[in-house]
Amino acid sequence: MMRGVLHVLTVVLPQVLPAATNFVFLMLLANKLNVDLFGRYSYVLALIAFPIAFSDLGLKDFFLGRKAGLHREGDVQSLFLFSAIVFFPVAICVGMASGSGIEIFLIVLPEVFALSVIYKSIVFFYQRQDRLVVFSRIDFCIKIVAGFSRVAIFFVTDSFFYSIGIASLFVFASYSFWMLRVADLAGAMAGFFGKIIAVFRLWRGWLPFFMSFLSFYLYSLSDRVIVMKYLGEEALARYATSYNIIAVGQLLVGAIWSLYMPRFARGAGIFDTARFFWGMVLLGVLVLAGSQFFGYFAFEYLYNERYRDSFIILGVSSFYFLFRFPNVVVEMFYVRVEAYGKYVSFRVLVAVFSILANICFAERFGLLGVCVVFVISELVLFCLSFPGFFKNVPLTQGLRQSSRPER
Repeated sequence: MMRGVLHVLTVVLPQVLPAATNFVFLMLLANKLNVDLFGRYSYVLALIAFPIAFSDLGLKDFFLGRKAGLHREGDVQSLFLFSAIVFFPVAICVGMASGSGIEIFLIVLPEVFALSVIYKSIVFFYQRQDRLVVFSRIDFCIKIVAGFSRVAIFFVTDSFFYSIGIASLFVFASYSFWMLRVADLAGAMAGFFGKIIAVFRLWRGWLPFFMSFLSFYLYSLSDRVIVMKYLGEEALARYATSYNIIAVGQLLVGAIWSLYMPRFARGAGIFDTARFFWGMVLLGVLVLAGSQFFGYFAFEYLYNERYRDSFIILGVSSFYFLFRFPNVVVEMFYVRVEAYGKYVSFRVLVAVFSILANICFAERFGLLGVCVVFVISELVLFCLSFPGFFKNVPLTQGLRQSSRPER
């Protein structure tokens, strides 16, 4: 088990410092920019999460699944071409939805393309070879330079637009160069139409992954869109300051999924499933405790008086991790037993519930109501999916085994 923990830390730790620099940058913006501009930037960040998450329509995770070896189309070139085609119409829609934040969106568009298309293709290349640790080291260098450049340029020029613009171009150039080193894109263009048609014919395989990630976006990120619409830019700015802390925990969730989902889906015995589950329960409790500690003791020293009450929002929202970490294991289980379509139906139901609840409660209860819906949505997903997991996994046995000291 310790070996598995070390693997997770090897992938997560290179991402912690870049995440820390991003947190510092957002904290600086919250304290230096007027509330409306910071609210618009937070709104654009929520919108661009859509193309970053879904430009491949779930194809990457489908190719990494148990049946990936059956499809010769499952290569990095096909994923890149497919994601690029999907990205542009999605980006147009996001730009139209950005409203007063259109200028910000256009400035960060090169970085959005890099993270939506190029970055995913590179990750896929290393995941297929089970070399994610190698990837994380190179990725760390790019992200840390981009993060420090944002902060440094903002300090030197006192210009928000220069800082995000230069960093955006750097990220695009870095991942583009890396992509050219790992994939023969010129050769892929020779069979362009054939590859795209072949990928679209596999839609029954990748569509469940797309629907699952889409529904996850709807109930985990659409809250910021609803806050913008019903409560305005100032409320969104306050909400975003607390969500920046939640994003650090989400980083850990993403690392665990990226590292273990491909092996887990193919039946590799990385962790005993029950012990893995209890480990994630414990991790959720630890992240919750850390978030509560940070919000209570550190929040008021990092943000000015406009955001002092945001620690209450963080305190409520962080209960989300009690269910998010166990849900990672449950989701991997459904992928492994080839019942992912059932799990997707649960996520769609939760997404519908979350959107309707946020619309109903946002105006009546404000930001606190949105936070409660955020936590309850993850709890509902856990309650829907856990019975099928519990019937097939001996959790009590795993708990007894995990409590025994290792010799």
